[in-house]
Amino acid sequence: MDRKTTSGGYGGTSAVPILIVLPLLIAIALGVTPRPQALDRALGGARTALENGRSEAAAGHLVEVLRGQPWRASLWEAAGRSALAAGDPETAAAFLDQARAHGAITPAGHLAYGDAQRLLGDWTAAAASWALAAELGAGPVAVRLRLLEAHQALGDYAAAIDDLRVLAELQPGDAAVHYQLGLLLAARQPDAALASLLQAAELDASLAAAVELLEQSLAPIEDVNGGEDFAAAVVLFNAGRALAGLDEWTLAAEAFRQALLANPQYPDAWAFLGTARERLGHDGTEQFETALALDPDSFTANLLYALQLRETGRAGEALPYLEKAAEIAPGAGGSAAAVAAEIAQAYAALGDVNAALDHYLRAVELAPDDPTYLHLLAMFSIYNEIRIDEIGIPAARKAVLADGKDPVALDLLGYAYYLGGDTVSGMRFLFRALDANPGYAPARLHLGMVYLARGEDENAFRQLELAVRLAPGTAAAAQAQEILEIYLP
Repeated sequence: MDRKTTSGGYGGTSAVPILIVLPLLIAIALGVTPRPQALDRALGGARTALENGRSEAAAGHLVEVLRGQPWRASLWEAAGRSALAAGDPETAAAFLDQARAHGAITPAGHLAYGDAQRLLGDWTAAAASWALAAELGAGPVAVRLRLLEAHQALGDYAAAIDDLRVLAELQPGDAAVHYQLGLLLAARQPDAALASLLQAAELDASLAAAVELLEQSLAPIEDVNGGEDFAAAVVLFNAGRALAGLDEWTLAAEAFRQALLANPQYPDAWAFLGTARERLGHDGTEQFETALALDPDSFTANLLYALQLRETGRAGEALPYLEKAAEIAPGAGGSAAAVAAEIAQAYAALGDVNAALDHYLRAVELAPDDPTYLHLLAMFSIYNEIRIDEIGIPAARKAVLADGKDPVALDLLGYAYYLGGDTVSGMRFLFRALDANPGYAPARLHLGMVYLARGEDENAFRQLELAVRLAPGTAAAAQAQEILEIYLP
């Protein structure tokens, strides 16, 4: 063996960790090699470690062998895969790089190298390595699943669709594959999406509701005046809204982008793209401003931009857009009432409780039969202890008269009576709320407060603890926990 040549090969590879490279270089330069018995022990130790699932120890033993016999290039892959299994992707990538450099890597090694690069955040390198593994005969399902993840992360949806089509052929009974293919096609090729979605629903009935929503949105648009581009943009826009309704915001954003490619002058698509970007943690201001520049009177653009401003703590900036949306809202009913409620929330955030209350009343006036707005009005009045007898209790009572098993309204009535000192009536309505929905945490919270006021600490503790367990992370749970810590430590 020409050790000088071998040494030169290692010296040119900077990816190997220096703590491993340095001993190797010294050993080679001095012509020192461990005794065969030591190598045998290291190989045996690696074998035993692998058999016992001790991947980190196995990698250490294999490196020990490589220090003495660096020409045993096939061990680089074994060391790399062991390092990867031990949760050290950086070292794994360095070892597998050595295996690649020596041409001593298998398809499984290429898969492992891609896995290491994925963990290191280099999706491009990962995809390239997985594609090479496929060419060399790695399992097609394992490869395609990895490539799908990479292509989605890189935003290469055309390639992701190809991956899913291959997976659907390889696994025709996998509902999730057909469903994911249908979602991707809905965002880019709506006319081709329905077959995959229906196949998914046939294989898994739990997907039926989502597929039905998407099916309704994928209906073709026939508009002679707008032309084919306009019709295509509308279908993509509708698909994007349906995807957003399923909380598939990444694909919704792609659908809105495709709609804008078909029709760049589509203000509502720009506004929804802004919302999607915000949901994904990006800034959507440019998209909102583009929408409003295209159509300052767009109800959708004004409302969505206002909602984003309010949700990010800029209620004062949101109000002009909300008021504009209120002016152009399509008549009475749902849309107009929703805008009135949003204006109320903006005023509440600004501390103007009287203006907020007026707009909650306006929302109820616009949609008198919708319990949503009765709930909002009653909550605002009762929780803020503003005109409870005049507004809060009548609003909650009206909702109960409309639906005697409405847990929200029953809970609000019970809480309102508790605030007024009538714990007997309060308990009666709170028990009715829990009969209607035993898991409704606010009712558990309020019943706990009633018990505490009555000096029934054990019952109070039980109800407050339930409130915390039933709705972790909510305001009701936080308030229940605070009461427990202060009054029932």
